[in-house]
Amino acid sequence: MKNVKRSLVGLTVLSAIAASLCCITPILAIVAGSAGLASTFSWLAPARPYLIGLTVVVLGLAWYQHLRKKGGRRAGFMTGETAVTPGDVDCACETPGRSSFLQSTSFLVLITLFAALALTFPYYGGDLLPRRPASPSSQGALVAVARDTAQVQHVVMWIPSMDCEACAKGIAYEVKQVPGVLQARVSYPEKKAWIDFDPRLTGLTQLDSVINATGYPVEKQEVVTR
Repeated sequence: MKNVKRSLVGLTVLSAIAASLCCITPILAIVAGSAGLASTFSWLAPARPYLIGLTVVVLGLAWYQHLRKKGGRRAGFMTGETAVTPGDVDCACETPGRSSFLQSTSFLVLITLFAALALTFPYYGGDLLPRRPASPSSQGALVAVARDTAQVQHVVMWIPSMDCEACAKGIAYEVKQVPGVLQARVSYPEKKAWIDFDPRLTGLTQLDSVINATGYPVEKQEVVTR
């Protein structure tokens, strides 16, 4: 029984990490200054729904095994008998004290919290990116554009390879660091980026290169008027 529970817990951790690895990597890559590694595990994205389902099922089985074993012990105590099910005692060489925490409810609660944090990472991961002050050139661009709004250009870029919200926030984070970019919004559901920029400081080629460097290439772009 102990070995089964350990296997279920281990599988829960692995599946939860695998389900979110495609979304965790972009954030870690940007924080580490290696945005090109962002899409390293993007091949896991199509399997994410199945990995989430596997995590939930395996975690449910772990809780079922734990509560059933705990209920059996309580029943044995109430009846004055010792409830021992096959598999409770693996061998005489095990030291019960060493694995007591790993068999406890507290440990299973921690695993459940870890799985929940891992699975929901795409929704809050982008908020963990460090805040950078606007560069002097960008501040100067804002002043210049405020005086001459006719210089502002607007472009829409299609990025179909984005995997999750964390990817979109990571791309927006990188684009906003480009001098001359005044505003950038990236939508994962729509697979698009809307960028306002001063063509005197940057251009479409540079913006395209910055986005491609994150590992999520631009499929097409279109300059729009407002």
